[in-house]
Amino acid sequence: MTCAAVGVAVLGAGGTYALFNSSAAASTKVSVVAGTASISVTSPLALPAVVLYPGGTIRGPVTVSNTGNTPVALRVTALSGPSPANVFSQALTVGVGAGTAAACAAGTVTPTWSGTFASATAAPIGSLVPIGGSAELCVSVALAAAAPNAAQDLLSGFTLTLDGRQP
Repeated sequence: MTCAAVGVAVLGAGGTYALFNSSAAASTKVSVVAGTASISVTSPLALPAVVLYPGGTIRGPVTVSNTGNTPVALRVTALSGPSPANVFSQALTVGVGAGTAAACAAGTVTPTWSGTFASATAAPIGSLVPIGGSAELCVSVALAAAAPNAAQDLLSGFTLTLDGRQP
């Protein structure tokens, strides 16, 4: 009885009930082109050769250029320190932010990314570099105020890896 009532209700409602499904094969190959993302460091990082004391920060500018044919958003992908780690590298925090060389030298650039050698998560910097354009970045290196005395006079190199992704 219920089926009959549903059938009568559908017939009484009027309209057309049909399922449409159609497909066709492409006659030629289809290519999707998204562009080429490519960046290069055109002004390498040069940190000042000064004593980095506990609680102190040194900064240096770096310029990254977009040599591809699509805009790119910059991000930090890795931070690696000396191997084996030493007490100096364990007490450092590295930061990156967008800013001019003058603002970097004046210490007025706030890092939009920061990490330590023990914990450096990949994240965007917040800089969009147009095709053929460049971005000025400021890299800061801070020695923790509570750094142990054994961290003094130790040299430590590090590698900061950036990439550019299509926004």
